[in-house]
Amino acid sequence: MSGAERRYLSPAQVAQALGVSESTVKRWVDENKLRAQRTAGGHRRILAADVIHMVQQENWPHIDLDRLTTGVLGDADDGGNKPVGAADPILTRSLLRGAVLSGDAEEARAIVLRAHKVGLSVATLADEVFAPVMTQVGHDWATGHIDVYQEHRATQLCLSAVLALKARLEASSPPGPDRPLAIGGGPESDHYLLANLLIETTLRDLGWRVVNIGPNTPFASFCRAVQDMRPRLLWLSCSYVADTEKFLTGYQDLQQLASRHNVLICIGGRALTEEMRQRMSYDHYGDRLSQLATFARQIAAKAQA
Repeated sequence: MSGAERRYLSPAQVAQALGVSESTVKRWVDENKLRAQRTAGGHRRILAADVIHMVQQENWPHIDLDRLTTGVLGDADDGGNKPVGAADPILTRSLLRGAVLSGDAEEARAIVLRAHKVGLSVATLADEVFAPVMTQVGHDWATGHIDVYQEHRATQLCLSAVLALKARLEASSPPGPDRPLAIGGGPESDHYLLANLLIETTLRDLGWRVVNIGPNTPFASFCRAVQDMRPRLLWLSCSYVADTEKFLTGYQDLQQLASRHNVLICIGGRALTEEMRQRMSYDHYGDRLSQLATFARQIAAKAQA
């Protein structure tokens, strides 16, 4: 064992390196997953070599093991220190899936907040973390590997994590009154919350003012909202469409009103088939939030030019 591998780390430093919460590391110690020594003051100290062994045994992706032994890790705090690995969407995805399936709400929020803090945009979190996690959870339920209560709980914990991220953005970087306004939601009979919340938070992350009208909204209400608020952008997230012809009729009325008020329409969602889109007029369509983010940046840049 090298001298560097004999280095002892605090739980906070291990958490920082692996992109997990300090409470998770302490739990690993209590469960004997990681060995730890106790200082005279009763604090846990963990051998770097033991952390490296655990990471290698469990085949954690894209962990920079050198950072565990070169002395560059500081105690994780809110002063700008960046956890190694937390900005890796593959690792973040794995950690979040484990947290939501185990029902650990605190850990799920910590994983998402930390990943965003060190560089993952909300759009990247949506496309490369939340979407694949919920797809896998849904598959696990459909194939009988988990119960429906676990699938429902995982959805709620993902919602909780995004709400925590939204709250951080609102507190740390509220948009000024000169920033463009976006409104949106889901059509009538579509009750999915997570997609709209991720769209809202993505746009907030880009500095937009945002009003999330929410799911299950009649087109007549979207029309009134456009007239009252005069947004620059309107999104429509369609995870479920109950009646295609009724939907297309209502959408046409909304699109014509939006066009008269110079409101750009962005649409997306698995319920919008190619045949439906051919009958719709819109300014942007995308199946990834990174595409919406690019479009929103372009619109905001033009507005400021």
